[in-house]
Amino acid sequence: LCAVVDPRGYTASIHDFSLAFHLAAAISAMGCPLPLNEVEEQILIDGYAAQLVAAGQWEWAVYTLMCKFSKSSSVGSLWKQTRAKTVVLQHYRCNSNDRREFLESVGVPSIWFDEALALH
Repeated sequence: LCAVVDPRGYTASIHDFSLAFHLAAAISAMGCPLPLNEVEEQILIDGYAAQLVAAGQWEWAVYTLMCKFSKSSSVGSLWKQTRAKTVVLQHYRCNSNDRREFLESVGVPSIWFDEALALH
């Protein structure tokens, strides 16, 4: 199952994690736990988040970073939360209210947006 969600198995670009992420999400949604260790899950999620940020869709990158495919330890959760907050702090601007509403609806703390505005 790990080979199925490994992007090196079916794409010419080793940096394209989009299909791998969606496959992992679909498999996980069906109730099949993925046998990914924390590092493999972080590589998959961070790779897809980087693609989304590069495409200008940072809010979806934050959403992606908050996803989980298996039972992860607090270390993995802390990494995801830290990485998601970093993306918000780097990309949120006061004219991004639609994005803020979306992210708050999926559980992003409102304080992150206040911190981002204070930094800018």
